[in-house]
Amino acid sequence: MSKKILTRLVVTLSLAAISVIFVLPLRAQESFLPDSAVVKLSSTLWSDLRDVKFNGTKAYSLFFDGLAVVDLSNVNSPSQIGQVELPGEGLKLDVSGNRACVAAADSSVHIIDISSASQPLLENSFGVPDVPTDIAVGGNCAYVSAKDSGFLVLDISDPLNVSVMGSCGLPEFQALSLCLRENIAYLAGAGGLRLINVFFPYTPFLFGSSDAVPGGNKVLAAAAGGRTYAYMGNPVQLSILDVTNPRDIFSLSTYFSTSAIADMMVWGDHAYLGLTYDGLLILDVSDRSLPEEVAALSLGDNTRGVFFHSGFVFVSDHFEATKVINTFNPDRPFAAGSWIIPGTCKDVAVGGDFAHVMCDHSGLHILNVEDPSQPQMAGVLHAPYNNNDVEVEGSYAYITALLTGMQVIDVSDPYDPQAVQSYQPDGYTYGVTVKDGFAYLLNGGNDIQIINVQNPLSLAPAGSVSTPGSAQEVFVAGDYLYAADRSAGVTTISVADKDNPYVVTSMLTVGDCTDIFASGGRLYLACEGQGMQICHLTNPETPESLGFYSTSADIKDLFVEGDYTCLTLQDNRIEVVDVSTPSTPLLAAAYDMLDRPGNLMVRDQHIYLCDNRSFKLFRFFPPSPLGKASAR
Repeated sequence: MSKKILTRLVVTLSLAAISVIFVLPLRAQESFLPDSAVVKLSSTLWSDLRDVKFNGTKAYSLFFDGLAVVDLSNVNSPSQIGQVELPGEGLKLDVSGNRACVAAADSSVHIIDISSASQPLLENSFGVPDVPTDIAVGGNCAYVSAKDSGFLVLDISDPLNVSVMGSCGLPEFQALSLCLRENIAYLAGAGGLRLINVFFPYTPFLFGSSDAVPGGNKVLAAAAGGRTYAYMGNPVQLSILDVTNPRDIFSLSTYFSTSAIADMMVWGDHAYLGLTYDGLLILDVSDRSLPEEVAALSLGDNTRGVFFHSGFVFVSDHFEATKVINTFNPDRPFAAGSWIIPGTCKDVAVGGDFAHVMCDHSGLHILNVEDPSQPQMAGVLHAPYNNNDVEVEGSYAYITALLTGMQVIDVSDPYDPQAVQSYQPDGYTYGVTVKDGFAYLLNGGNDIQIINVQNPLSLAPAGSVSTPGSAQEVFVAGDYLYAADRSAGVTTISVADKDNPYVVTSMLTVGDCTDIFASGGRLYLACEGQGMQICHLTNPETPESLGFYSTSADIKDLFVEGDYTCLTLQDNRIEVVDVSTPSTPLLAAAYDMLDRPGNLMVRDQHIYLCDNRSFKLFRFFPPSPLGKASAR
């Protein structure tokens, strides 16, 4: 067995081991069932782009949860070709040759083999004494700035045996940014600028300093005309310093921005500033003593990062797709394309070997999940605003957005989804449920609209009905539609005649009803501030309460498969509940360490889950029959 394969096996088993989270002390009515567990298999569609480094035609993109490799062969239309999930929160990244190094918030540095762009491999995670703030890679060394403990040099020549080979303390200086150039490391931080000589990496030492620009959170160094310059940025200004002689650093100029500077990049004689509220600003810095604005490009109100590659500037946004800006002529920049960053995953529907994931500001992403441990991107349909729900029936997906209603998407070719029809109701559209050729739209107020989608290319409105409460979610079972109707509890609606639906009855629940699922002649209801109420549908028009399961936090979503209900809770937790005896539901397994988990779907004991960071896949292992019997 090769070292690389052995490493992959060790890392995979380690991640699997730490992902099994045993349940917390149980509440009175719960009993943990032995041998059961929820195990995380993978995650993808990460949100929150943190850093980007380029190597040839590849962009290595660091997210909160991992590293994605993006092909820039067509720079106007980047496409993801590989990814590796990482523990901890990714902060900064650098790439050199076949290796990427990531500084993570859990006080570790991840060493990643990127020799295969389609299958990057996490080789090792090395703990450092303090939270790293930035990282640079050169040769067999990784140079790390740390929040309070100064500067470290790591020997990464053998990724499986990383060690600290040198360090330099920086008292009363908190480093925030690091740049490496010709055996000098430039550190910007709360105390200004520090230069560290790393010619002998075993004995790095302070080589120069300047307090002329306090509060720097970004630093870059470059040479021009026989001199070396450091460019320091903070939220209000860009400063240029002459650092040719590290013992005699002096300030050349300061440019004050009219809008907060989120990030900056310098290439040649131009500085590119990402302004939080105004987009991209380009400065001519050929005269370092007098920076001059040459162009500006409005790109929205949430600029986060600025990255330069081969005449193009990539401007990342908190919420929208990253813009690809052509700057071959810096005086006349223009938007050349976009790089779709998923954003927060909102909903998921699984059909066949494909998961259809709706993301709030990027649209519908279709993933091949035949191997749940390695989901692969299939197709993307860009839908930019306030997306929420997705439902799949047959060869069509039905997606909704707050302002644009419902779109019908042909997903017969999951690698090339196509919008074929749309329906715009009055008011906001919050969600959709599709069953047997009819779509049930949750509209503003208490309105539920029924749309005939038997011919998805020609939509025909049917009837509508208003509920006595405020419908949050609906579920169709036979000739009845059941609505989670907040203060009105669960509302039963007859939909036998789709043109003339009517409210049959409403039943109060133990708390405001916010979600609903029907399975096996029962209703499972999420009750705000209380937990899950289970009702019997012996008479479908009059649900009867059977049992109750108390939760530690409000339920965001629930899904029933067989004898188990899976709940996402607002305290960042999944719980799987055994409901085979509905009068006494029991906790079977749980998983923590999520980030605001939302909607989910369960199929064949696999849990497909949206949360604030990514789309995650889990496997639920039910208890053995013997263990289950003994638990009771």
